[in-house]
Amino acid sequence: MDGVIDNSGVCLPFLACILGREMNQGEFYFEGSGYRLYCFVYKYWNRNMNSSYYFGDENYLIRAVLNSNHLQIQSNLNKNTIFVSYHSIQDMGAPVQNKIELYKCYQELGYDATLHLIKDENDIDGRFVKSLEHGLRMTDRALFRKELPL
Repeated sequence: MDGVIDNSGVCLPFLACILGREMNQGEFYFEGSGYRLYCFVYKYWNRNMNSSYYFGDENYLIRAVLNSNHLQIQSNLNKNTIFVSYHSIQDMGAPVQNKIELYKCYQELGYDATLHLIKDENDIDGRFVKSLEHGLRMTDRALFRKELPL
């Protein structure tokens, strides 16, 4: 892998998206005047140790990008990967502190890793970065056009 281009990606799995129903936590909701309707996506994963769909610690760890053991193995195999990420400090969908920690790890392991933190309205240009919300309302096309050396 030569490079990773990321826009607001999560570093640690959000368990509600994997085990939402078992945690009694909806993955998303619709809200109206006087009501909030929580929705669950049907999944096989569960916490029943006797089930073939048991979601154990190893299942979580393999999905965690911010996993020091995996990062060390990765760096032993290839340090030539370039990492670039854009992330809003106000992102409620993917905690920015995890991304900051991940990029510190990348840099300590010797990777070419650049984290562009979008801090406030001054960083919104209306063409590339359009909001401070999760995803920055940034299009893939604009992101790839800026970061891919074509």
